[in-house]
Amino acid sequence: GFFGERKSPCPTEQPSSSPTLTTSEAPSSSPSIQPTLVPSDPPSNDPSLRPSILPTSIPSTNFPTKSPVIGVGGCPDSYVPMSYYEIGSRAEVEGIVYECTSYACGTFGFDPGDNSSSLWRQAWQIIGECSGTIAPTLSPTTPKPTSPPTSPPTSSPTKYPTAMPSHPPTNIPTPIPTQPAPTASPTCTSEKDFNVCIALDMSGSVCNAGSIFGNECYGCSPAMFCQSFFVSKNTCCHNFQAEVDFSRSIVESLGNLPTEKSFVIVQFGDWAVLASGLASYEDTYNSLNWLDYSGGATNHADAISLCQETLASSSYSDRENFIIIITDGVSTLPMVDPSGSALAAADAAKSAGTFVIPVFISPTYDGDKIGFMSDLSSKGEVFDVSDFESLSTIEDMLVNQVS
Repeated sequence: GFFGERKSPCPTEQPSSSPTLTTSEAPSSSPSIQPTLVPSDPPSNDPSLRPSILPTSIPSTNFPTKSPVIGVGGCPDSYVPMSYYEIGSRAEVEGIVYECTSYACGTFGFDPGDNSSSLWRQAWQIIGECSGTIAPTLSPTTPKPTSPPTSPPTSSPTKYPTAMPSHPPTNIPTPIPTQPAPTASPTCTSEKDFNVCIALDMSGSVCNAGSIFGNECYGCSPAMFCQSFFVSKNTCCHNFQAEVDFSRSIVESLGNLPTEKSFVIVQFGDWAVLASGLASYEDTYNSLNWLDYSGGATNHADAISLCQETLASSSYSDRENFIIIITDGVSTLPMVDPSGSALAAADAAKSAGTFVIPVFISPTYDGDKIGFMSDLSSKGEVFDVSDFESLSTIEDMLVNQVS
């Protein structure tokens, strides 16, 4: 055996030939311990000074089950799960009106008012309480006018005529119109022929949601910091989708004007890329469906220069040229004097007669950044919004600026 083990007799290798005749031990005749007749301790006379379980440090739910709301009148259509909802559209759930604020509205897990999760609050906001319906009634509320018409005109002229007629009538009408025929086209119109280049920012700040790690989101990676839920990797995030949708609306609105025009699409991050050369608004509109988010730094100088180079190649020298640059930050490339390079590119474009219009997205007001954008602008004007989803609010003003 091992050192320190105590030896014991070896058991037999074969069982006994017959069972034992008696049990080895008889059972006890009575329980070993008598049960107590009374409780071991009487209950205390006074309650304990503190509860046996402390209250939890956080609420059991992430949000209150109800929020104070105001009445907003009739109810919109009831919410339908897994349906498409545009930003700004409204839906009703159990007498509460919700407004869509994100492209995630209607997707799985974003049902408004869901008590099992607060995820829906990223896509919906509570507007108020409603009752009834906002649909028009099938017939007027009153079957006839509420009051009779006004009194008929007086049966006699005024008491005193004017001192003299304003102009005597001509003796005979003119035999023919003063112009022999209408002009072939209107002599004056407010619209003008134009070419416009739209430069879309694809830098990392568009999709990294202000990450403290400063991710440039190259190729929409890492996904945990860059990619939005329910958005493809090619588009990467809701912000870039909103930027593309806004550009598409601008192209469509300008394309419907009764003028001659062409469009250019430039995308930029570390450098600028020509996504669509001078083309019709239909072709340009379709090309916006195929943009792939790149990520990277912010090179305004390269974007403005590429726009100007492409506009200058147009065979229609009599058209006005415009550059609309959509961005959410100041220049970070090239490495040497990025802001100065951007201003130099903008000055060169403006000297060639091109009108530069910055569209700036920033959640907070920053005077230095607004000042930089103003220096890029031809008129010193900046179209600024607080977030990408608010871009649609400046569409009409921007279209009027170009047209």
